[in-house]
Amino acid sequence: MATTYILDLRPTDEFNNVHLPGAHNIPFNEIDFENLPFKPNQDVMVYCRGRLCGYADCVGKELKAKGYKRVSVFNHSVAEWQNEKATK
Repeated sequence: MATTYILDLRPTDEFNNVHLPGAHNIPFNEIDFENLPFKPNQDVMVYCRGRLCGYADCVGKELKAKGYKRVSVFNHSVAEWQNEKATK
């Protein structure tokens, strides 16, 4: 079984600074829904800058509309993820 494809929609400079482990960067303005690097039956988790950024929701909805059934949206920022990790 394929692992979850973690899609980071932030600009490349932000991704290069810090990102979730195993994430792949495709900035929001560079998404090509016809040539995605993951399969329609693969688990995909999309994130951007957190709950105030709507890009992850938009891309998640578009992926589902295109037949990607196993899509989740992580509506937290990388900083929130780091803070949560640090408190454990």
